[in-house]
Amino acid sequence: MLGELDWAVHVLLASRPEEAAELAARTLRLTPPDDPARLARAAFAVESLVATGRLAQAVELAREVMPGSGSTGPETARLHHTLSRLLFIQGRFADSLTEAEAALATTGPASRVPAGAEVARLRALLALGESGEARRSVWAILSGEGRPTVDSDLPGAFAALASLCWDEGRAVDAIGLLRCATHRARGVASEARESEPYVQLATMLACVGEFDDAIEAMDVCDAQVEDSGDRSWSAAIPSVRARLLLAMGHSDEAADHAREALGMAETLGTPLYTPMARAVLATVALCRGEPERASRVLSSQAPPSPTPIGALSWATFTWARARVVEAQRGPAAALEMLARCDAGAAGMNRLLLEDPAAGPWWVRTCLAAGDRRCAEEIGATMLMLARANPELTSAGVAASHAAALITRDTVALEHASEIHEHPWARGSAAEDAGASLLGREPTAARELLQTAGSTYEQIGADRDAARARHRSARRVRPTIGWPSLTATERRVASLVADGLTNCEIGARLYLSRHTVDFHLRHVFRKLDVTSRVTLTRLVISEEGAAAS
Repeated sequence: MLGELDWAVHVLLASRPEEAAELAARTLRLTPPDDPARLARAAFAVESLVATGRLAQAVELAREVMPGSGSTGPETARLHHTLSRLLFIQGRFADSLTEAEAALATTGPASRVPAGAEVARLRALLALGESGEARRSVWAILSGEGRPTVDSDLPGAFAALASLCWDEGRAVDAIGLLRCATHRARGVASEARESEPYVQLATMLACVGEFDDAIEAMDVCDAQVEDSGDRSWSAAIPSVRARLLLAMGHSDEAADHAREALGMAETLGTPLYTPMARAVLATVALCRGEPERASRVLSSQAPPSPTPIGALSWATFTWARARVVEAQRGPAAALEMLARCDAGAAGMNRLLLEDPAAGPWWVRTCLAAGDRRCAEEIGATMLMLARANPELTSAGVAASHAAALITRDTVALEHASEIHEHPWARGSAAEDAGASLLGREPTAARELLQTAGSTYEQIGADRDAARARHRSARRVRPTIGWPSLTATERRVASLVADGLTNCEIGARLYLSRHTVDFHLRHVFRKLDVTSRVTLTRLVISEEGAAAS
């Protein structure tokens, strides 16, 4: 009878997981403790719970039925491996590593290693920041040293190497390795496939503005999760879609997917991707002019640590926090918050690669706070990233945008506003270009600021649109010529033309002699004159033209 129940569990698991879970639990209850088949049935019961999204129960059952230390065999290894996967997605990286290593230690012959156990260990090493050991593990898998390489481990090894490359600033290599990972995954049996390479690829592609390919990767990932019945990675899909849609400028849809991700993560008990979802919601709220709401969204989430696991959530969350702090407390406070991150070279690379608008924003914030040295250091790092990734348009245009902010190169800023892939980055470059022309070419400045406002408006960034439109509508006084003079400066110039001395002008206008001297120096500079006689002629000419 138990054999028939085993067969029924196998049949139902793919199509009717709820019934499979109930049947697997019943079969396990009927199995005597000393039955050799008990562990195999326990493993199926655990996997049935995973398929129904009851991950906490799956962890509890796996721990309950796990044999004591020293036990070997494929079913014990299978339980350890499943536990490792579940603990990782719960954010319990150290426990995940322990279970992965236990799976590898209890397998006996190499041919009985469960598919993905090596990758589970590798993933946990990366999440714990053990990049050196992770790199050795990658090369062991790729070279076949130690244990014979299992085909299903190759996609995970390529994905891990991609994460390391990304942290080193080699974004093109990282994306290439992830394409290899997903290509190799197609030849792996469906039960051994994992979603993480597709999730990583979609996230990185969204970062660099390759939106169509990112959408395709997410569609494959979605279908794969649906086909496998493994719901452990389910919350990652709406979270990464939210990140992608936000980068594309679809803020309403991005917010919907982020809320879906948070609800799913809470139901499943898988918080790994909640920082990304909260960052999306906070960014949308800030763009809509609701900084207090954005702050509340972020404050309910403990900031993720900058562990070297590639483009997942840390940088996205950090930028959301920095922008909210800048909106509420000013640029100096935002810079102080970023300085406290102290994430090293890997963290800096992630911060500058994950969002092409982030680097220019950082430089702009430094300049607003009067910290030109910091702005130049960030610009230099961005230039190095651009040179390390010459094929990557997003890195090149972001570096050019940042450099142009420092040098006030309007032409370069206008060019950046045309070639940025991310619409918010295009809007910010157009706004920067318009701001650089204020006071010099007011008509061109207004046109660029209006373009920026329209771009912001199209993506739902109402706060930014209002700021750009306010700047474009503001009347800007030229810096040279008669129109550049203030009302007091014109009055001083007119009294000079009437033949009054500085002392007499001060008495007439109730100003001190020093104040009159100050205003007159500005008049001479703005009108490019060096004598009172020349000034008198210019005043007579201007007043005569105005009278006519």
